Amino acid sequence: MPNNNKLPEGINYTFETERLIIRPLEEQDREFYISLYTDKKIMRHICEPFSLEAANKAFSATLRAMHVSVTTLFPKTMTWCIVNKENNALLGIQSIDFRETEIIKKDAIGFTTKDEVEFGIILSRQAQGKQLPQEAIIGLAQFTFGVLKIKRVYCTFNKHNKAVTNFIKKVGFQSSSSIRLVDETKEYQYLLEASLSNK
Repeated sequence: MPNNNKLPEGINYTFETERLIIRPLEEQDREFYISLYTDKKIMRHICEPFSLEAANKAFSATLRAMHVSVTTLFPKTMTWCIVNKENNALLGIQSIDFRETEIIKKDAIGFTTKDEVEFGIILSRQAQGKQLPQEAIIGLAQFTFGVLKIKRVYCTFNKHNKAVTNFIKKVGFQSSSSIRLVDETKEYQYLLEASLSNK
């Protein structure tokens, strides 16, 4: 999203699903964030695990970006923590990126940059399964479509990550023949609000 597009004013950035509270990233989440991005198993389909120093710097930058987004209403990246309602355990982190990624080559698809955003999600080991990824992504999609008024969301992911492939298909993401990726190991899937109607 170009910086001349503002977020709506007066938004409550915390929202809930049946089992989850999804709230903005906070300083208290630093240790959890670092534990995810330095975990070799969790990161195996994303990139090389971060060093402690790199993860710490990444957290600070991510927290700062979220603060800038909600205070200026001109977002680049927004990040939330996924929290278990039952016991307040941190389960993962998800984000919306409003910047156009460099790995995508777009043909004419009828959408401009301001119409779409990229989703990202990373979950702790204990959050795997139980359909929690679907629930978190559906919750974020409903917030994005309903509150932020974005028309289309998408994600790019490693083709070999079967877990992600399966759960985004369940959510309603679909492929597009109009999109080409520079990195051939990646897959692109997009989601429209209408696809959530039966979720």
